Amino acid sequence: MANKHMAIVTGGASGLGAASAQRLRQEGVAVLTVDLSPDADVQIDVTDESAVIELAKQHPEVDILVLSAGIVGSNMPMIQTSNHDWERVFRINVLGVVNFIRAFSYRDWE
Repeated sequence: MANKHMAIVTGGASGLGAASAQRLRQEGVAVLTVDLSPDADVQIDVTDESAVIELAKQHPEVDILVLSAGIVGSNMPMIQTSNHDWERVFRINVLGVVNFIRAFSYRDWE
């Protein structure tokens, strides 16, 4: 019997995301990788809420989310950083996850 699951893997062009996508595919799951990299199936910014909602509208069959897009913050002592240094990290690592959970959990956009 064929596996009928479909997954979205953010950060899917490299690292943990790519490994997750590969493993899911080995298990027979259809996978769309999402990343800024041209190596991904879909190139969008996870912080772009409207783009994420549009992706969810285009793929209502998705029933698995692997939200592994993320970046590392400044490589310096915390006391030497500013809020500006952390805003991009927060947008990608936190709001990117929130965008996908909201878009793929709430399917009645109209």
